[in-house]
Amino acid sequence: MKMDRTTLTPNDIVKLLEFCLNSTEFQFREHFYKHIHGTAMGSPVSVVIANLVTEDLELKGLDTFPERPKSYYRYVDDTIVVLKRPRIAVFHDHLNQQNYHIKFTIERDIGSGIPIFGHFECR
Repeated sequence: MKMDRTTLTPNDIVKLLEFCLNSTEFQFREHFYKHIHGTAMGSPVSVVIANLVTEDLELKGLDTFPERPKSYYRYVDDTIVVLKRPRIAVFHDHLNQQNYHIKFTIERDIGSGIPIFGHFECR
């Protein structure tokens, strides 16, 4: 038995999403502003969009890198990558070329800790 979740068409959903992403006006200290890139902090749709954008960036970066890492794991904005040490800087640069607005950083292991391949930040 098929159960429909909504009567909205895919086109309706796209229009609603565009409305959410373009309704980013806010007030700060008596001045009005419009958020011009990315999603608004606190918007319920922001987490979903951030995950979709990050997944797309990762897939593009991993698919176009000549030597796929042995392992690549992400949790929110942290990644753990298993890759030959000489390739880390090259992979880091490659990921940072995938999207101008998103930049990865590197945090190296200290002592016996797990080496973390940083996290990403939005500009």
